[in-house]
Amino acid sequence: METRNEKKLNKELPVVIGKDLAQARFTMSLWERRLLYVAMSKLNANDTVFPEITFSLADMAKLLDENKFSGAENEAIKEAAHKLVSRTVEVNEKGKFEIYPWVTYFKLEQTKAGNMITMEFNSRLAPHLLYMLENKGYTKFLLKYALPLGSVYAQRCYEMFRALIYEAQPRAVQTIALMEFRRKLDIADDKYKGYNMLKKRVLETAERDINQKTDIFIKFSEIKGRGKGGRIESLHVSVILKTHMIHEYDRYLVWQKDDLLDKLQTVAMSKKGHQINTRALSEFAHESIARLLYEVVSEKMDLSGINSCQKFFDFTLSQWATDIGMNQISME
Repeated sequence: METRNEKKLNKELPVVIGKDLAQARFTMSLWERRLLYVAMSKLNANDTVFPEITFSLADMAKLLDENKFSGAENEAIKEAAHKLVSRTVEVNEKGKFEIYPWVTYFKLEQTKAGNMITMEFNSRLAPHLLYMLENKGYTKFLLKYALPLGSVYAQRCYEMFRALIYEAQPRAVQTIALMEFRRKLDIADDKYKGYNMLKKRVLETAERDINQKTDIFIKFSEIKGRGKGGRIESLHVSVILKTHMIHEYDRYLVWQKDDLLDKLQTVAMSKKGHQINTRALSEFAHESIARLLYEVVSEKMDLSGINSCQKFFDFTLSQWATDIGMNQISME
């Protein structure tokens, strides 16, 4: 065992994961992943081999803003530990396919200091978890963002898409085939078979949880196959770092322009009963349309005395197009 400085567990500790591991396929429960996040945060940047990781359940509870875990939570942690030692990760990169377990050892022990967990990662994971800061292919996020996520789907989506952005590249988009998305989240073929159920139970849940609790905003948009009435075949994923959001409406920048305009049409119809020509408005900048939608939805823009939403929207967007303060940001 190497000599090292033990990190004191706190919310500001970073979790650093190789991007290939963040994109890998594996099955895991909410509490299993939480145990791994805490263990990962205890690794040091200068570790060359995996040490035994130790932490108390009391300290882990504090990370989740609890004084202590309930009996049900303690049982969930024990069940998670039992499953974790048999879990495997599947990494498929650069023509190489590997499967290996996450952890080789787990112990929960009652001591004078309280209930203590000791665990050790499988040495095969070293290229994906150790000396990451020396490499470019990693994703880094703080424990305080990942740990409170309330579903395993939110956890996995956060890992996968947080890997797309960093301070020098605060916005990113990605298109992923629906089947590939299901595979990475290890959603069985017979689970959420209909897209509407997948959207409700996975996409909307993950989107809401991530946007409320983490350092990023994320937006899923549907991409249909060719032909009339085509099925949903892919997802367009937009991500933006909240630290680069200087306006209240910036959260809408992760929406595609067509989605913004469709939502604007829906709001105009519900508030005023007005149809609008979205194609005519599509010539305006992405950011201007995002701002317009935000102001209409939040009712900062009063439509009660407007006779024509189409003319009003066109006039407003035209005015903003010449406003020096409106930095036109393209997400395409």
